[in-house]
Amino acid sequence: MKKRWKDILAVIVVAITFYFLWSQFSKNLSELKGFNWQINNIYLILAILVTIFFYLIAHLRWRLILKYLGFKISAYRSLKYWIFAELGRYIPGKLWFVLGRAYFGKKEGIRHSVIFLSTFLELVVLAGTSVIMFLIGVAFVKNLELWILLLSLAFIIILLIGIYPPIFNWGFNLILRLLKREPHRIRIPYKKMLWLVIVLIFMWVVHGSAFYLTSKAIYPALQLSFQSYSLFIGVFAISWLIGFVSFLTPGGIGIREAVMTYFLGFYLPIPIAVMMAIAFRVLLIVAEFGFGAVLLILHKLEKNKY
Repeated sequence: MKKRWKDILAVIVVAITFYFLWSQFSKNLSELKGFNWQINNIYLILAILVTIFFYLIAHLRWRLILKYLGFKISAYRSLKYWIFAELGRYIPGKLWFVLGRAYFGKKEGIRHSVIFLSTFLELVVLAGTSVIMFLIGVAFVKNLELWILLLSLAFIIILLIGIYPPIFNWGFNLILRLLKREPHRIRIPYKKMLWLVIVLIFMWVVHGSAFYLTSKAIYPALQLSFQSYSLFIGVFAISWLIGFVSFLTPGGIGIREAVMTYFLGFYLPIPIAVMMAIAFRVLLIVAEFGFGAVLLILHKLEKNKY
Protein backbone atom coordinates (compact mmCIF):
# COMPACT_ATOMS: atom_id res chain seq x y z
CA MET A 1 0.00 0.00 0.00
CA LYS A 2 2.82 2.39 0.92
CA LYS A 3 4.57 1.73 -2.41
CA ARG A 4 1.31 2.32 -4.30
CA TRP A 5 0.83 5.71 -2.65
CA LYS A 6 4.42 6.60 -3.43
CA ASP A 7 3.92 5.71 -7.11
CA ILE A 8 0.71 7.75 -7.23
CA LEU A 9 2.49 10.71 -5.63
CA ALA A 10 5.32 10.38 -8.19
CA VAL A 11 2.82 10.51 -11.06
CA ILE A 12 1.17 13.59 -9.51
CA VAL A 13 4.52 15.36 -9.10
CA VAL A 14 5.53 14.62 -12.71
CA ALA A 15 2.11 15.77 -13.96
CA ILE A 16 2.32 19.03 -11.98
CA THR A 17 5.85 19.66 -13.19
CA PHE A 18 4.96 19.20 -16.84
CA TYR A 19 1.86 21.32 -16.33
CA PHE A 20 4.15 24.05 -15.01
CA LEU A 21 6.40 23.70 -18.05
CA TRP A 22 3.45 23.78 -20.43
CA SER A 23 1.81 26.76 -18.70
CA GLN A 24 5.07 28.71 -18.82
CA PHE A 25 5.51 27.77 -22.47
CA SER A 26 1.97 28.70 -23.55
CA LYS A 27 1.83 31.88 -21.45
CA ASN A 28 4.90 33.23 -23.21
CA LEU A 29 4.19 31.73 -26.62
CA SER A 30 3.74 35.16 -28.19
CA GLU A 31 7.49 35.70 -27.83
CA LEU A 32 8.04 32.95 -30.40
CA LYS A 33 5.74 34.37 -33.06
CA GLY A 34 7.68 35.09 -36.17
CA PHE A 35 10.73 33.19 -34.92
CA ASN A 36 12.36 31.27 -37.75
CA TRP A 37 13.12 27.86 -36.22
CA GLN A 38 16.17 26.22 -37.69
CA ILE A 39 18.34 23.37 -36.53
CA ASN A 40 22.05 24.09 -36.74
CA ASN A 41 23.39 20.71 -37.82
CA ILE A 42 26.99 21.52 -36.90
CA TYR A 43 26.12 22.27 -33.28
CA LEU A 44 23.79 19.27 -33.15
CA ILE A 45 26.54 16.94 -34.34
CA LEU A 46 28.93 18.48 -31.83
CA ALA A 47 26.34 18.00 -29.07
CA ILE A 48 25.94 14.33 -29.99
CA LEU A 49 29.72 13.78 -30.10
CA VAL A 50 30.26 15.49 -26.73
CA THR A 51 27.42 13.45 -25.21
CA ILE A 52 28.97 10.23 -26.52
CA PHE A 53 32.33 11.31 -25.14
CA PHE A 54 30.75 11.99 -21.75
CA TYR A 55 29.20 8.53 -21.54
CA LEU A 56 32.51 6.99 -22.56
CA ILE A 57 34.32 8.67 -19.64
CA ALA A 58 31.58 9.09 -16.98
CA HIS A 59 32.19 5.64 -15.50
CA LEU A 60 35.80 6.58 -14.78
CA ARG A 61 34.79 8.56 -11.67
CA TRP A 62 33.39 5.39 -10.08
CA ARG A 63 36.26 3.26 -11.38
CA LEU A 64 38.77 5.76 -9.97
CA ILE A 65 37.21 5.60 -6.50
CA LEU A 66 37.20 1.79 -6.59
CA LYS A 67 40.86 1.89 -7.58
CA TYR A 68 41.60 4.17 -4.61
CA LEU A 69 39.80 1.62 -2.40
CA GLY A 70 41.99 -1.19 -3.73
CA PHE A 71 39.73 -2.73 -6.37
CA LYS A 72 40.70 -2.69 -10.04
CA ILE A 73 38.31 -3.51 -12.87
CA SER A 74 38.85 -3.05 -16.59
CA ALA A 75 37.61 0.09 -18.32
CA TYR A 76 35.23 -1.96 -20.50
CA ARG A 77 33.61 -3.78 -17.58
CA SER A 78 33.47 -0.56 -15.59
CA LEU A 79 31.66 1.17 -18.48
CA LYS A 80 29.27 -1.76 -18.89
CA TYR A 81 28.42 -2.03 -15.19
CA TRP A 82 28.06 1.75 -14.81
CA ILE A 83 25.69 2.15 -17.77
CA PHE A 84 23.52 -0.83 -16.78
CA ALA A 85 23.29 0.45 -13.20
CA GLU A 86 22.58 4.04 -14.30
CA LEU A 87 19.59 2.92 -16.34
CA GLY A 88 18.06 1.91 -13.00
CA ARG A 89 17.55 5.62 -12.31
CA TYR A 90 14.54 5.52 -14.63
CA ILE A 91 12.80 3.17 -12.21
CA PRO A 92 10.92 5.06 -9.46
CA GLY A 93 13.15 5.28 -6.37
CA LYS A 94 16.77 6.35 -6.17
CA LEU A 95 18.51 3.22 -4.91
CA TRP A 96 18.17 1.01 -7.95
CA PHE A 97 21.43 2.22 -9.47
CA VAL A 98 23.20 1.45 -6.17
CA LEU A 99 21.71 -2.05 -6.12
CA GLY A 100 22.82 -2.45 -9.74
CA ARG A 101 26.37 -1.51 -8.81
CA ALA A 102 26.25 -3.93 -5.88
CA TYR A 103 25.06 -6.73 -8.19
CA PHE A 104 27.79 -6.15 -10.77
CA GLY A 105 30.40 -5.41 -8.11
CA LYS A 106 29.78 -8.84 -6.61
CA LYS A 107 30.88 -10.36 -9.92
CA GLU A 108 34.24 -8.62 -9.38
CA GLY A 109 34.51 -9.75 -5.76
CA ILE A 110 33.76 -6.28 -4.39
CA ARG A 111 31.91 -6.22 -1.07
CA HIS A 112 28.61 -4.38 -0.80
CA SER A 113 30.06 -2.10 1.88
CA VAL A 114 32.75 -0.97 -0.57
CA ILE A 115 30.14 -0.32 -3.27
CA PHE A 116 28.12 1.74 -0.80
CA LEU A 117 31.20 3.67 0.30
CA SER A 118 32.37 4.37 -3.28
CA THR A 119 28.88 5.53 -4.30
CA PHE A 120 28.51 7.72 -1.20
CA LEU A 121 31.86 9.40 -1.86
CA GLU A 122 30.98 9.91 -5.52
CA LEU A 123 27.62 11.52 -4.63
CA VAL A 124 29.19 13.79 -1.98
CA VAL A 125 31.72 15.16 -4.47
CA LEU A 126 29.10 15.34 -7.25
CA ALA A 127 26.77 17.35 -5.02
CA GLY A 128 29.51 19.69 -3.80
CA THR A 129 30.96 20.34 -7.24
CA SER A 130 27.51 20.83 -8.80
CA VAL A 131 26.74 23.69 -6.40
CA ILE A 132 30.16 25.22 -7.03
CA MET A 133 29.73 25.00 -10.82
CA PHE A 134 26.31 26.63 -10.56
CA LEU A 135 27.52 29.50 -8.39
CA ILE A 136 30.51 30.14 -10.65
CA GLY A 137 28.27 30.07 -13.74
CA VAL A 138 25.85 32.58 -12.22
CA ALA A 139 28.74 34.73 -11.05
CA PHE A 140 30.06 35.18 -14.59
CA VAL A 141 26.63 36.09 -15.93
CA LYS A 142 26.06 38.53 -13.07
CA ASN A 143 29.38 40.21 -13.84
CA LEU A 144 31.20 38.64 -10.91
CA GLU A 145 28.99 39.95 -8.10
CA LEU A 146 30.96 39.79 -4.86
CA TRP A 147 28.39 37.91 -2.78
CA ILE A 148 28.14 35.12 -5.35
CA LEU A 149 31.90 34.80 -5.54
CA LEU A 150 32.11 34.66 -1.74
CA LEU A 151 29.38 32.01 -1.64
CA SER A 152 31.24 29.99 -4.29
CA LEU A 153 34.42 30.27 -2.25
CA ALA A 154 32.54 29.15 0.88
CA PHE A 155 31.21 26.03 -0.89
CA ILE A 156 34.68 25.22 -2.21
CA ILE A 157 36.07 25.43 1.32
CA ILE A 158 33.21 23.31 2.70
CA LEU A 159 33.81 20.66 0.03
CA LEU A 160 37.57 20.61 0.63
CA ILE A 161 36.98 20.22 4.37
CA GLY A 162 34.24 17.63 3.87
CA ILE A 163 36.44 15.30 1.81
CA TYR A 164 39.33 15.49 4.29
CA PRO A 165 39.56 11.77 5.20
CA PRO A 166 39.05 12.01 9.03
CA ILE A 167 36.03 14.31 8.59
CA PHE A 168 34.64 12.25 5.72
CA ASN A 169 35.01 9.05 7.76
CA TRP A 170 33.15 10.63 10.67
CA GLY A 171 30.23 11.66 8.46
CA PHE A 172 30.12 8.37 6.59
CA ASN A 173 30.16 6.28 9.76
CA LEU A 174 27.48 8.48 11.31
CA ILE A 175 25.22 7.51 8.40
CA LEU A 176 26.22 3.85 8.79
CA ARG A 177 25.26 3.97 12.48
CA LEU A 178 21.87 5.45 11.58
CA LEU A 179 21.41 2.60 9.10
CA LYS A 180 22.61 0.13 11.75
CA ARG A 181 25.56 -0.98 9.64
CA GLU A 182 29.12 -1.81 10.62
CA PRO A 183 31.59 1.13 10.57
CA HIS A 184 33.94 1.40 7.60
CA ARG A 185 37.00 3.59 7.30
CA ILE A 186 38.17 5.17 4.08
CA ARG A 187 41.92 5.09 3.54
CA ILE A 188 42.34 7.37 0.55
CA PRO A 189 45.07 10.04 0.76
CA TYR A 190 43.79 13.61 0.71
CA LYS A 191 45.66 14.44 -2.52
CA LYS A 192 43.74 11.66 -4.28
CA MET A 193 40.49 13.06 -2.94
CA LEU A 194 41.46 16.43 -4.43
CA TRP A 195 42.20 14.75 -7.76
CA LEU A 196 38.71 13.24 -7.65
CA VAL A 197 37.25 16.74 -7.28
CA ILE A 198 39.17 17.89 -10.37
CA VAL A 199 37.97 14.86 -12.38
CA LEU A 200 34.33 15.52 -11.48
CA ILE A 201 34.60 19.23 -12.28
CA PHE A 202 35.96 18.25 -15.71
CA MET A 203 32.99 15.91 -16.18
CA TRP A 204 30.55 18.68 -15.28
CA VAL A 205 32.19 20.81 -17.95
CA VAL A 206 31.84 18.04 -20.55
CA HIS A 207 28.23 17.22 -19.65
CA GLY A 208 27.26 20.90 -19.43
CA SER A 209 28.94 21.53 -22.79
CA ALA A 210 26.60 18.99 -24.38
CA PHE A 211 23.64 20.94 -22.96
CA TYR A 212 25.01 24.22 -24.28
CA LEU A 213 25.66 22.78 -27.76
CA THR A 214 22.20 21.19 -27.90
CA SER A 215 20.65 24.54 -26.97
CA LYS A 216 22.77 26.34 -29.56
CA ALA A 217 21.67 23.79 -32.16
CA ILE A 218 17.95 24.51 -31.70
CA TYR A 219 18.40 28.23 -30.99
CA PRO A 220 21.29 29.55 -33.14
CA ALA A 221 20.70 33.07 -31.78
CA LEU A 222 22.03 31.92 -28.39
CA GLN A 223 24.97 34.11 -27.45
CA LEU A 224 28.31 32.49 -28.18
CA SER A 225 30.33 33.69 -25.19
CA PHE A 226 32.15 32.40 -22.13
CA GLN A 227 29.47 33.92 -19.87
CA SER A 228 26.68 32.07 -21.69
CA TYR A 229 28.72 28.86 -21.78
CA SER A 230 29.48 28.95 -18.05
CA LEU A 231 25.82 29.67 -17.22
CA PHE A 232 24.59 26.62 -19.13
CA ILE A 233 27.14 24.38 -17.40
CA GLY A 234 26.14 25.75 -13.99
CA VAL A 235 22.41 25.47 -14.65
CA PHE A 236 22.78 21.89 -15.85
CA ALA A 237 24.84 20.98 -12.76
CA ILE A 238 22.32 22.36 -10.25
CA SER A 239 19.34 20.95 -12.17
CA TRP A 240 20.97 17.50 -12.08
CA LEU A 241 21.42 17.77 -8.31
CA ILE A 242 17.85 18.92 -7.62
CA GLY A 243 16.49 16.29 -10.00
CA PHE A 244 18.53 13.60 -8.25
CA VAL A 245 17.41 14.48 -4.72
CA SER A 246 13.75 14.56 -5.83
CA PHE A 247 13.11 10.98 -4.79
CA LEU A 248 9.70 10.75 -6.45
CA THR A 249 10.54 11.16 -10.13
CA PRO A 250 12.62 8.55 -12.02
CA GLY A 251 15.78 10.07 -13.44
CA GLY A 252 14.62 13.48 -12.19
CA ILE A 253 12.29 13.66 -15.21
CA GLY A 254 10.33 16.89 -15.17
CA ILE A 255 12.04 18.29 -12.09
CA ARG A 256 15.35 18.79 -13.88
CA GLU A 257 13.62 20.44 -16.84
CA ALA A 258 11.64 22.74 -14.55
CA VAL A 259 14.83 23.87 -12.77
CA MET A 260 16.58 24.47 -16.11
CA THR A 261 13.61 26.51 -17.33
CA TYR A 262 13.46 28.56 -14.15
CA PHE A 263 17.09 29.64 -14.19
CA LEU A 264 17.43 30.04 -17.95
CA GLY A 265 14.23 32.09 -17.88
CA PHE A 266 16.24 34.97 -16.41
CA TYR A 267 18.45 34.88 -19.48
CA LEU A 268 16.21 33.68 -22.34
CA PRO A 269 12.52 33.68 -23.33
CA ILE A 270 10.70 31.02 -21.25
CA PRO A 271 9.38 28.97 -24.23
CA ILE A 272 12.89 28.70 -25.65
CA ALA A 273 14.26 27.62 -22.27
CA VAL A 274 11.54 24.93 -22.05
CA MET A 275 12.42 23.61 -25.50
CA MET A 276 16.14 23.57 -24.67
CA ALA A 277 15.53 21.56 -21.51
CA ILE A 278 13.25 19.04 -23.23
CA ALA A 279 15.54 18.69 -26.27
CA PHE A 280 18.50 17.87 -24.04
CA ARG A 281 16.46 15.35 -22.04
CA VAL A 282 15.55 13.58 -25.29
CA LEU A 283 19.20 13.54 -26.36
CA LEU A 284 20.29 12.08 -23.00
CA ILE A 285 17.62 9.38 -22.98
CA VAL A 286 18.54 8.31 -26.53
CA ALA A 287 22.25 8.32 -25.61
CA GLU A 288 21.82 6.38 -22.35
CA PHE A 289 19.53 3.70 -23.75
CA GLY A 290 21.55 3.59 -26.97
CA PHE A 291 24.73 2.94 -25.00
CA GLY A 292 22.87 0.41 -22.89
CA ALA A 293 21.62 -1.45 -25.98
CA VAL A 294 25.06 -1.56 -27.61
CA LEU A 295 26.72 -2.79 -24.42
CA LEU A 296 23.98 -5.37 -23.88
CA ILE A 297 24.55 -6.75 -27.38
CA LEU A 298 28.31 -6.88 -26.78
CA HIS A 299 27.65 -8.56 -23.42
CA LYS A 300 25.47 -11.22 -25.08
CA LEU A 301 28.06 -11.83 -27.82
CA GLU A 302 30.74 -12.11 -25.15
CA LYS A 303 28.73 -14.72 -23.25
CA ASN A 304 27.99 -16.71 -26.40
CA LYS A 305 31.73 -17.03 -27.04
CA TYR A 306 32.00 -19.16 -23.98
